[in-house]
Amino acid sequence: MSRFAITPALLGALLAAHASAQVVYVDANASTGGDGSSWTKAYSSLSTALGAAKRGNTLWVAAGTYRGGFTIPAGVALVGGFESGAARRSESDPIRRRTNLDGGGSMRVVEMGADTSLDGFFVVNGSTQSSDGGGGVLIKEGKSTIRNTIFFANENRGGRAAALHVIGNGDCILENVVVTKSKGFGHAIDVTTAKIHAKHLVVHDNVSNGFHVHSGSTASMFNCIFSNNSGRGVCHISSNDVMQVENNLFFGNSISLLHIRGRELRTLAEVNALAYAKNNVEGDPMFVDPANFDFRVKAGSPAIDAGIRMDVADQQDLYGGARLLDGTLTGTMLPDMGAAEFTNCSLEMIGVPTRGNSVQIVSRSSGAQAIVLFVAAQPLTTPVVIDPMGPLLIDPSPFLLNFLLPQSAGATLPIPANVPVGASVAIQALGIGTGGSNFSNRIDLRVR
Repeated sequence: MSRFAITPALLGALLAAHASAQVVYVDANASTGGDGSSWTKAYSSLSTALGAAKRGNTLWVAAGTYRGGFTIPAGVALVGGFESGAARRSESDPIRRRTNLDGGGSMRVVEMGADTSLDGFFVVNGSTQSSDGGGGVLIKEGKSTIRNTIFFANENRGGRAAALHVIGNGDCILENVVVTKSKGFGHAIDVTTAKIHAKHLVVHDNVSNGFHVHSGSTASMFNCIFSNNSGRGVCHISSNDVMQVENNLFFGNSISLLHIRGRELRTLAEVNALAYAKNNVEGDPMFVDPANFDFRVKAGSPAIDAGIRMDVADQQDLYGGARLLDGTLTGTMLPDMGAAEFTNCSLEMIGVPTRGNSVQIVSRSSGAQAIVLFVAAQPLTTPVVIDPMGPLLIDPSPFLLNFLLPQSAGATLPIPANVPVGASVAIQALGIGTGGSNFSNRIDLRVR
């Protein structure tokens, strides 16, 4: 086990920047009566926080369960996956700090206004009898973005779409999103006279069709996975729809890969022969454990390095791993299909970083012969992609380096007793193999 020290002078100087006045804090475990101005004064009710929110506000929501139907006002952003006390945006971790928006089986979970975003949540147990549908999320007006979010067990009992309905003047971007176990009738995702742009989306194990487009809509799907749905993977039924279906994976959909205006396309050749479709593949995505929301893929998955390179907001996947890697270690850096990026190098922090104690930074490697650890002052606001290693997610100056052994080797990081609570560093590793290298996920370490 290697050992390195972060000096009090360095770590003490790396206090995370305080969030701007536009950040509003929400914590289900907070005392009632808070005004959202800090974590210690956080709103305990998400509905109350949204009711008071103004255009330009970003609501940071601590892990927990928030029950009810929610409306995000125009111009407001919602970010989940925080531990109470988090000091910077990069500390959001939607998988490890699960933040549930729960419709309780009796109401739509979220309606999104224009120019809104939803990032880092589980949208669960939504149900609606409204003619607008959208048991999980409904978007009717303006541009909205949904990222790093899992839809689970939502249903539609009245209009269209169990998980997500984009309708009318709605215009939605989906990125690093999973839609699974939708139930009832209708489709998991439905787009009606609206626009949607999906990239790195997984639509898996839903009742009826995975993705339905009709009535003069514009829809694009890049680097997505449509698997094990009880209808079609994608269903497109109107002649005036504008479609793009590129670099997606289809597997195990009960009726067909794709339905187009009365035709069931059951072979990959038929799909890729469409004017708007190309480079789509068929095969088992080999998810790690979808029953427990682990939609990362195993080595050998046909999704690895099969995507098309495109803009990704922060170069991370749903699980915090670096997006756009050389997963096959052949020297060519390409993204994977789906919401997760296969990597040959990952990091895990064991222990709680408190003053006077130590944590272990452990590397997991499946293809690297050496691992270099970088410890930096802070994350990069805009990651730098270094071909073919992937995105550098931490600020390279100043940084310390420490060589680690492959597999489960690790390093001890002592936390000096005299550093302030809230001091923080960002950590990332580079796994170096004979055929290529991968940057790891980022660890955002903040002293408790």
